[in-house]
Formats: sequence, C-alpha cells, structure tokens
Amino acid sequence: DLEQIDFSARDTGGALINQLAPAPLQPVIRDALPGRAQWLSWERLLLDLHSGRLAGRAGVWLADAIGVLLCALVLSGIAMWWLHRRRRQRR
Repeated sequence: DLEQIDFSARDTGGALINQLAPAPLQPVIRDALPGRAQWLSWERLLLDLHSGRLAGRAGVWLADAIGVLLCALVLSGIAMWWLHRRRRQRR
C-alpha cells in the first residue's frame, strides 16, 4: 500500500538520477500512526469497481471487453455520421 511506503532519497555519488526505494517505517512513527482500517475506502471501492477487479480476473476481462465495444461504437457512429453527411452533400 502507498500509505505504508516511505520514499527517501539515496546517495547517488553526484549522479543526476535519484531513485526512490521503499523503506520500512521507523517504530516510533509506526506506533504513532492509527491502525489500518479493516474496511475498504470509498476510493479503493470505486477504483476496483471501475477496473473490474471486484469480480476478479473475469471482471477485468469483462471491463476491457466493454471498453473495446464502446470504442467500436464510437468509431461506427462517426463513420455513419460521415457517410450520411457525404450523401447529403451530393444531392
């Protein structure tokens, strides 16, 4: 979880690239934090619902398939509009 990761800069010896690596929380900080909730946050629930993860692997595939079908629907709608417009201009 991102809430449990501590990002800190490492000594790169003067290099221009700094990489962040997870580090365990210090006991003083960990003890001061409230316990983790035993339920899902609304954000996590909505993200899982949106991506299809609530239904497992099949849900992810279903969400992807619905996305592809919606893209095809948009493209076919644009094609139909364009063809209709072109036919009207010929008259």
